[in-house]
Amino acid sequence: MDEHGKWVRTTFGCSLTYEAGSYHQRCPVAIAHKRVGMSIGFTARRRVCSICGDDFADCPHLPSMLYVVSGGPNAEGNCRICGTRECTEHLASQIYRMPPIAIVTEIEQLHEISFVRKPAQPDARITSLPVDTAALGPSFVPGTPINCNRCIRPCVGIEEIESLT
Repeated sequence: MDEHGKWVRTTFGCSLTYEAGSYHQRCPVAIAHKRVGMSIGFTARRRVCSICGDDFADCPHLPSMLYVVSGGPNAEGNCRICGTRECTEHLASQIYRMPPIAIVTEIEQLHEISFVRKPAQPDARITSLPVDTAALGPSFVPGTPINCNRCIRPCVGIEEIESLT
C-alpha cells in the first residue's frame, strides 16, 4: 500500500484538504495505518438473506456454508455478494462462491456507536483526520495549499490507538 501511495504522490502529487477553516488528511493510505474503526450496537427489526432475500432467520442458507451465487440484486434490491445497493462490481453474469450475509433492512433502536481496533465491517473506518498546523509557525496563512509527503517517507507501521488496546 505504501509503494502505491508513493507512486501516486510522486506521479500526481498529494495535498491536504482545507475545509471550514481547518486542514484534513483524507488519504486512504494514511488512514489505513490507524488501527481504529467504528462499531454500532443496535436492535434489528428485520434482517434478510443476501442470497434469497427472505427473512434471515427463516431462509435455508446457512452462514457456515459457501454457495454458488450469481451477482446482481436480490428481490430487496441489494447485491447478493456484498449486500450493498447499486453495486456495479458484482455482475449478474458472474458466478461467486460465498456465504450468505444478513442484511439489516430495519433498525428498531440504535444503542451505541463505539470506536474499535478492528471493525466487523472493514469499510466502517474514519475517512478524514484533522491536521494540526501549529508547527508551521505564526506566519503561516490558513488556506495555503499544503502538500502531503507521508507516502514518500519511510513507513512507520500501524498506529495503535492506546485507549482501544
